[in-house]
Amino acid sequence: SLRRCWPWAHEQPAPGIERVAVHEAGHVIVGELLGFPGIRATAEPTRGAMTHALDLGTLPEPGPDEDGRLAATAACLFLAGFAAELIWASRPWTGPLYRPLQTDFQHAEEMLAPRFGRLSSAGHGYATRVALAVLSENWKRVQYVADHLIEHREWHGDK
Repeated sequence: SLRRCWPWAHEQPAPGIERVAVHEAGHVIVGELLGFPGIRATAEPTRGAMTHALDLGTLPEPGPDEDGRLAATAACLFLAGFAAELIWASRPWTGPLYRPLQTDFQHAEEMLAPRFGRLSSAGHGYATRVALAVLSENWKRVQYVADHLIEHREWHGDK
């Protein structure tokens, strides 16, 4: 499925703190599993953010990635919020979400474009499916982080 073309899905996000909290919790969980230190997240009814203490610019270049698998797997960090929203809403995955004005989509696109070309539904689709698999296996933790974000509006990775 790494090279399969998928139709773009154009779903609009539901408003509210619950969706934002779940979205940010998705990023947090994938970041934790990737070993990112100092993960923090915030959630408000209309926006949220996840940050970490790892400077991505200081990481060494990864080894050869001829088929794009490393880039697509790493991009799941950026698409994990969208994936968490789908799981939370009990919506089936029908294709990668096309949200070109959102920062998460733009970061994933920057990571995927060198291996897959601009706006490749294959790269975005693979990364989203990785995120869906990881988050499904860790859904209780996603819910825990989201509940904490709803109550306190912020998350510190030491919880």
